[in-house]
Amino acid sequence: MTPLQTVQAYFAAFNEGKIQETLDLLDDNVIWNIMGDPNVTTVGFLQGKDRVHNWMKSFPLNFAPLDFEIKDYVTTGSEVIVTGRFRHKIISTGRVAGSDMVIRFVVNDGLICKYQIFEDSAVLSRAFNKTHQWGATKQRINGNIYAYEDSQIGSGAPLFFTHGLFLNKGCFSDQVKALSENHRCINIDLLGHGESGTPDEKWMLEDVADDLALLIKENHLAPINYVGLSQGGMIGIRLAAKYPDLVKKLILIGTSARADLPEHKQNWLTLKQNILEDSSAKLHNKFITVQQKIFPQKWITENPNKASEERQMMLSNDRRGMALSIDAALLNRLDVRELLPQIKAETLVLCGEEDHATPVEQAKEIAENIPNGKLIILPGLGHHAPMEAPEVITKNIRNFLAQDKG
Repeated sequence: MTPLQTVQAYFAAFNEGKIQETLDLLDDNVIWNIMGDPNVTTVGFLQGKDRVHNWMKSFPLNFAPLDFEIKDYVTTGSEVIVTGRFRHKIISTGRVAGSDMVIRFVVNDGLICKYQIFEDSAVLSRAFNKTHQWGATKQRINGNIYAYEDSQIGSGAPLFFTHGLFLNKGCFSDQVKALSENHRCINIDLLGHGESGTPDEKWMLEDVADDLALLIKENHLAPINYVGLSQGGMIGIRLAAKYPDLVKKLILIGTSARADLPEHKQNWLTLKQNILEDSSAKLHNKFITVQQKIFPQKWITENPNKASEERQMMLSNDRRGMALSIDAALLNRLDVRELLPQIKAETLVLCGEEDHATPVEQAKEIAENIPNGKLIILPGLGHHAPMEAPEVITKNIRNFLAQDKG
């Protein structure tokens, strides 16, 4: 056999669990090199077929393969370079970890004499570490740091959550908790919020859509089901229109395709100054005023603790990040109504009946102009529906995901 045929035969036998056939393809003095953290028991150097045999027997005790994809083979003389990707469940922790990989084989006389794999050893190390806060991830995308939580476990298209202005990924905590039983949930902090970074320069919503597209593509998440609240929904419109292959279903909550009204400009400029200059106590009072415009008064009266929790969420964000987010999401926001007919994703538009920040008329406009758009008006709810009535939002998301277009 050629070196390429030997390597292909190795994968065929190993993937079918045919250990003896796999061993028959190895040189007696084969060198096995799993790169990575030596605290992971499967990592390290091995020499000799017997030691590799023990490694192969231990593999299913450590890993339950979920996905394994070979993308390409490159052959140079006796060497075969294989590129691909895997996703395994870690038996000892129950966590799911995946990575791109490159495997280098050296083949002589039809036998593999060297195996060397390069993968994301940091991910695997964290997956085996029971004390690590699993799922919490940060990645630098186009120079910007995005923090997100990835449940990893779940079938079908991942469910991708993006929050509204002044909030963070915590606003979807109830939905993630309920839906992660069946769906892989990715809950992200947008720029200037939560644990994500604040760029040195101003940004546009279009820039964030481009960043998220790169994150989705390079982490092999596509197609996703996208859930966006307010500014998150505005980004979702841009993402789904520009990158139709990345979004399977789109769920927009309390959002707009229009630019903000010019008469609001001075109020936002004043709030931006307050955020940058006021004491925490003064800013807390400003956010009370913001909430009175966002929530129905009945909800605020009946839920003082939840309203207080949301204000603390607002105050926990980076002040400069919030100020620049006002620029991106409000002062410099473009009218993108012309993008709506370009959206191919099946779309659910949810809007609170008492949403005065992005009124029902704007939700209707979105649903009517997206070819596969559907509108549901939520009685008695305002602008932050996921926090006002978490069960209602969860139910609508779950029902929409369960529907297959006939």
